[in-house]
Amino acid sequence: MKLKLFNFPFGIMPKVLIILLALSLIPLMIVGYSTIRDTIRLGKKIVMDNRDLGVFVSKNSAQALENQAGIYLQQMANDKAKQINMFFEDIQKSAMIAVDFTKGVFSDPAKFGRIETFPWTYTARDGEMSKDITIDSSLETGYTYVDLNDAVSETIRKTEFLGLVFKPIAARSTEINFIYFGTEDGVFRLCPRDEMPLNFDPRLRPWYRSALERRKVSWSEPYIDAAEDQVNLIVTCSAPVFSDNGRPIGVIGIDVKIDTLKDIVSSLVGEDSYAFLIGGLGLTIVHPNLKPASGAQWTDDIFKQPIASLETSDPQFRVIVDKMVSGESGYGKYSDDKGEKYIAYAPIESTNWSIGVGTSAKKIIQPLLASREKIRSEVIKTGDMVRLQVKNFWKNVIIICIILTLFISIVAILLSRSITKPIYVLSNAAKLIGEGHLDKLVEVRSKDEIGVLSEAFNKMVQGLKEREMITKTFGKYVSPEVADMILKNPEKVSLKGARKELTILFSDIRGFTQLADSIEPENLVALLNEYLSEMTKIIMKYKGTIDKFIGDAIMVFWGDPIYYEDHAVKAVRASLEMKESLRLLQKKWFEEGQRSLSMGIGINTGYVTVGNMGSDVRMDYTVLGSNVNLASRINAKAGSDQILITSRTYGLVKDVVEAKKLDPVELKGIKDPVEVYEVVGLK
Repeated sequence: MKLKLFNFPFGIMPKVLIILLALSLIPLMIVGYSTIRDTIRLGKKIVMDNRDLGVFVSKNSAQALENQAGIYLQQMANDKAKQINMFFEDIQKSAMIAVDFTKGVFSDPAKFGRIETFPWTYTARDGEMSKDITIDSSLETGYTYVDLNDAVSETIRKTEFLGLVFKPIAARSTEINFIYFGTEDGVFRLCPRDEMPLNFDPRLRPWYRSALERRKVSWSEPYIDAAEDQVNLIVTCSAPVFSDNGRPIGVIGIDVKIDTLKDIVSSLVGEDSYAFLIGGLGLTIVHPNLKPASGAQWTDDIFKQPIASLETSDPQFRVIVDKMVSGESGYGKYSDDKGEKYIAYAPIESTNWSIGVGTSAKKIIQPLLASREKIRSEVIKTGDMVRLQVKNFWKNVIIICIILTLFISIVAILLSRSITKPIYVLSNAAKLIGEGHLDKLVEVRSKDEIGVLSEAFNKMVQGLKEREMITKTFGKYVSPEVADMILKNPEKVSLKGARKELTILFSDIRGFTQLADSIEPENLVALLNEYLSEMTKIIMKYKGTIDKFIGDAIMVFWGDPIYYEDHAVKAVRASLEMKESLRLLQKKWFEEGQRSLSMGIGINTGYVTVGNMGSDVRMDYTVLGSNVNLASRINAKAGSDQILITSRTYGLVKDVVEAKKLDPVELKGIKDPVEVYEVVGLK
């Protein structure tokens, strides 16, 4: 006897539900699903709790390490500042001893007796060759740049005694390069002996003028030593000498080589740390990277560069330097091309200088990295254990489902007889659709689920027709691969307005207006279409989105609707291939006796607004913003067959592209000059 259950005038869904309910499959599925869901949730929670705990521990450890490093570096900076300050104070004390002695000599030279005879160098004011005359002198070298009248001779006689204090000071402090005295009437005494330039006049030197103007001990900025063939950088401690009635007598000067300061600054600094010294104007005095080129001499430009030019362009470092110039102490963090660094700083009390001590952040956080790796390993173990338990549970569920499936399959075979015929019809129609026959529709013969499925099938066919139309239409603006990706993954694409960083390219034909006026319209259109076709192929090849054709100009952008990390590289590569393709076209046109074209290209990378824009009747998928205008302006500046890019684009492509930096250009509508680079080729 045949079963009549399957001949009931029910829809397919009621029949399936009756069978599933009869076999109690629904409760099993609910229990299984609920159990698996709760197990997965529990596993995820365990993993998340472990990860959050690891993040919390790492964060607090990082803060503790940072604070500890800041305290350590600050103490080191303070110690170095005290050490350097003691050195400066010692030099200043020596200068003041020389000042007191010199003042006493000029007040009452008779009490100092006589000094043995030494040669004295006299240089005439008119620049004649120097000549030696014999005058009593206790110093090894002396110069004067005025005529030897009675007053000058008296000054020379008084300065004979300065060797009594200069020589002990120079001998006591090995850090002193020279100690000397210049007077108001041009007499100059130097210890130890050295040859001075014929045009040397102490009264014209900055250290001399500064000391008299400030009327106190002061330190100069670094300068090139005039006494050693311009091979050393020095700083000078200068102290003015005044008579009892306040009249200036001269200035005591003590020279210290920058190399000496460098040795003091760099001493007792750890292997992975370094120290530097800056002046009151933020200019570099001592820095590990401050040195002339190999085999070259010091020049004025070397020691006048700001400290930031030797460190980094990070704005945070600029803040640190400002605080150092202001005489503050503290520590901060900044980044350079080698990573993050910590730096502590402290003022030098005896000068308006400041010292900084820096170290790599990597060294500080090394223990933290080891802890993070351990935490990460434990989180992975926990996750693996949870996944294993879920996997075993799934195995049990699958075994049960297999058994039930075998049983239900027997019943399903009987049930399928009532629905196979319309399914076959749909299957055959699907094959035809797969072969590209989108005009094939199925006849809807019932109002049950098969009828609903037939209607859905027909709607699907209509949707495929529309999709094919979209593919063909959208493919005119982007490459077929991009269009296909958009249709396969619509969730990855949003055509609504958004703010994104894209690369925009503008190109146009140079002298197109004159060309259009000089040839026939048919020839112009043919020439232009051939040019635009070749350019479009290249743009499609590099996944660019053609925004629009503006007469002879092309506007393209990369990075949307499909985002590529190397959108700037794709744009520049496309521009180079466009340039090469135009060169081949120019050769072809020349051989055909046609007029030739040349183009200019401008490229910029920056944040723009991108999306569908327009009215209900007509819309364009386009980009807007100042960076679009900048790309257009750069294109206007490009010459024939020239590719110009902005500094932002160059920063993204400099590893793969050879480019030449040009002078900043003034652009219409843009306030400040813009840095541009000319693309030469690929590396």
